[in-house]
Amino acid sequence: LSLQDEIDPVQLLKSFVRNFVLLSAKFPQLANIVMNDCSKKGVHLDYVVKRIWPLHSAIEPVFLKVQSQGLLKKFNHETFLLFLIATGIAPLALSAFTNRLCGGNVLSKKGISQHADLVVHTLFAE
Repeated sequence: LSLQDEIDPVQLLKSFVRNFVLLSAKFPQLANIVMNDCSKKGVHLDYVVKRIWPLHSAIEPVFLKVQSQGLLKKFNHETFLLFLIATGIAPLALSAFTNRLCGGNVLSKKGISQHADLVVHTLFAE
């Protein structure tokens, strides 16, 4: 058995989602590139796709196992990743807007943790 077979796929995907948000907060320049420079073809889009694609491929079997348990049925693998990018990193890349709209500081340690929790809870309807 591989480690992936031994771990509950729902917990593994939740951990992936949470860590995706935490990592995005740690490297906000990537979130800014995605939000500002990936609306058109070019080197930034190529850079982001090149880095996200291995992650996309690695998480697909876990995503499919989660779907086989009846969760995330409204997504396919690609739209799940797109939704994660939109909900996970957009509020970080648009931190001034997020802070003005929601109050607080989304880039503070507490704000990042709360945002990661919100994304997990939203996706998994907890």
